[in-house]
Amino acid sequence: MNEHVDELLSAYVDDELSEKEYIKVKNHLEICSRCTGIFHELQEIQEGISFLYGSIEIPDIHFENAIMAKIKEINPKASIYYRWIVGLPALFMVIIIAISLFAFSDLFYVGVTVASELIKIAVSLSHTVVLVLSSIPFLLEVFAITTIIIVGLSVWSVRYLLRSKTAE
Repeated sequence: MNEHVDELLSAYVDDELSEKEYIKVKNHLEICSRCTGIFHELQEIQEGISFLYGSIEIPDIHFENAIMAKIKEINPKASIYYRWIVGLPALFMVIIIAISLFAFSDLFYVGVTVASELIKIAVSLSHTVVLVLSSIPFLLEVFAITTIIIVGLSVWSVRYLLRSKTAE
């Protein structure tokens, strides 16, 4: 038997072969030292994995409960320090904003008025652009035809360049 059974050895070790394949591998292992060596290595690997897997302790339900209790115990949002750490900067920012609005109320009013007028100008410009473009008849058709012409010329020039012979 010259045909080695390397691809079937793993399945043979795991007892996953059909009866015909099992007999074929078993008969081959009796006469081939190379495949027998590989078979023994695979068996050692399987035994090692079984040993390691068997030595792992699976925690019981009390382990999960203990972990969840620890997490609830450490919850930073429940502590009083967390409230002070979040509350003081928020209060400080509210006071700063209130003072700024009171002290610079005239400047704030002017800023809001300028921003409002700029928005009105932008809206008017957009309406103007739409009106101008819609008043030109067949504008969409002109763009479509121009695009088709440009694409056609591009395809023709690429084909022409691909057909031309390169200088050697």
